[in-house]
Amino acid sequence: MADFTSGRQITVGPNVVSITSIARNRYDGSIDILKGPGLSAAIPNADVLKKCGKWLDIVQIELEPGPKQLRIAEVRVFHHDTRTLFENNVGLGWRLASPNIVQVYGIGTEVPERFDLWFCARSYPSDEVAILQPRAGSQSTLSGGVVGVGELKQDYAGWSSTSGFVESGPQNLIGGSAVRLDWYGNWPEDDWRDVLVVTRSGWTDYSCKDVNLRYASENSTISRFDLPIEAVDHFEIRPHVRDNVFFFDGLQTLPATGRKFDPPPTPTRSIDEMLAGTTLDELAPLSISTRAYNSTGLQLQYAPFFNTVDVGGDTPKELISPFTILVQENGSLFLPMAIHLRDAESKAWRFNILATGTSTVENNTYGTCISRIYLEQANSLDAVKFVPTSP
Repeated sequence: MADFTSGRQITVGPNVVSITSIARNRYDGSIDILKGPGLSAAIPNADVLKKCGKWLDIVQIELEPGPKQLRIAEVRVFHHDTRTLFENNVGLGWRLASPNIVQVYGIGTEVPERFDLWFCARSYPSDEVAILQPRAGSQSTLSGGVVGVGELKQDYAGWSSTSGFVESGPQNLIGGSAVRLDWYGNWPEDDWRDVLVVTRSGWTDYSCKDVNLRYASENSTISRFDLPIEAVDHFEIRPHVRDNVFFFDGLQTLPATGRKFDPPPTPTRSIDEMLAGTTLDELAPLSISTRAYNSTGLQLQYAPFFNTVDVGGDTPKELISPFTILVQENGSLFLPMAIHLRDAESKAWRFNILATGTSTVENNTYGTCISRIYLEQANSLDAVKFVPTSP
């Protein structure tokens, strides 16, 4: 049973969690701020909210305390009257924009002014935390000893105490990762610690195995997590606490105005940028990254949707190198996009593939789509254009 409040403040474990600001952007580039006891007029991300106002409706909610004492693992947004989740197929969604800021989105449709805001989080009694960078050799001191990163492995396929990480095959081109944590010191028996993975966007992944620092001598453990290493900002080692589930019931925000919506921007990227991996910053604050692959065997761990377009004539598929475009969004709103491919010689836009996706992880943190295009010569392309379509 989740704890809830009809106000803007609730006790969660040892901390009191409060909503400290509520803002909504408008079509004309202005920002409306909810006024009331305990609410601040200082609004984070104001420039971004103003810039996207013509094509994206945003209600932004800021919480305290910050991530040193409250780590949010999951956010959900519900219609208050029906207790049903916001539907991304009608243009509603949300994401954790930073460790203590939630953004609720409407594209082509306005965000309701009243909704239920649900959280799963860990509430810590103090700000004691060991921070480790995602690189081998990074160390941090805890009371009682030292913990560090011994090794990182993309596409985790197993580990042996004699030979280390097992090499992954082409079937694991994109999948989970793992970190080997080394520690030494003198801790009491059964000193359990949480291992958290914090992404560059501020989202916290709890999929890592917790560590029991019960040994007085040197030791190691393997913790696997469901993200690519490049998405990791840092690891955190914290005292072990349980998950807390709570929600703000019928949270009153700012009214809808019957606004109009312009089409979203249409980002274009060169093939070199696509092969290296890039983010579609023109669509901020939506967090969308994309990458292209000239390879076979691409398999995404989150069981994505596949859109396959055959343009190689009668050549058998197994003899054609597929050009694969992966689009990944952090958040519950996956923006459908038509993908246009430009011919390097004629400069004509040759193909138009509709990329649709879904939030394929249970906690609505990542939506993923793969468009796999079979080409006789994948190097005949020089650019990719993303044209958002209506949800």
